[in-house]
Amino acid sequence: MYLLFFYVNMFLVMIMKKFISIFLTLTVLLLSFSVSAFANDPVTLSIQNEKVYAGDTFTVNVFISDNSQVSGAVIDINYDKNMLEFVSAKEGGILDTKANISIRNIKNDKSYVRFTYMSGSSAIDSEGILFTVTFKALETAKGKTNLEITVPNPADFVNSSLEKLEYKTENAEIVVLDNISIETTESTTAETTTNEEKTEATETETNEPIITIGAEDNDKDNTKTLLIVLLLVGVALILIGTAFVIKKKK
Repeated sequence: MYLLFFYVNMFLVMIMKKFISIFLTLTVLLLSFSVSAFANDPVTLSIQNEKVYAGDTFTVNVFISDNSQVSGAVIDINYDKNMLEFVSAKEGGILDTKANISIRNIKNDKSYVRFTYMSGSSAIDSEGILFTVTFKALETAKGKTNLEITVPNPADFVNSSLEKLEYKTENAEIVVLDNISIETTESTTAETTTNEEKTEATETETNEPIITIGAEDNDKDNTKTLLIVLLLVGVALILIGTAFVIKKKK
């Protein structure tokens, strides 16, 4: 009986050890898969769309996703120099202040703002604004233009181990409205309002009752006047005739 209990106990211990071993192995595999999947997600670089008027100054933000682990990067923001003019740029608050950071405007055959970041062993591990760029829409600008994000060399977008990082970009569309359209719209609106007011005034006047004296009314008045005159003449004749008769009798 004692031996049977001993062997059963040993058998259960072996099963438990096997179960624990399998559980730990599966846990490590799942963690490895999760880390690998997270690491393979491309880093997202994006800019928001804007709608501005010709002559306006506006600022766009260049965002980065929270899984980047970027330690070194060279990023260009390409723009159309025939529609936009570079004003200024500034680094974002999520960057390591000890890193080497530069933002400069380059204007030749192509026009672009180049952002350079080198932080050594530290890396960007939070979502936020990499840098901001302020542009001015030219007075002659009209229509749509794009702000395009590019990494000129994939080797310039790396983590702290100098391994190249996968990335994707979400570019911005800038719509520039001209001031002539604004003035025309305001003028058209003012004319429409004036016309509506005139229409309302005309309708108000039309709705007021209008009294018209027709020919029939005039005939009735003339008839009454004639009857009164004839009655007065008749009374006068009666009075004269009566006076004549009384005088003759005397």
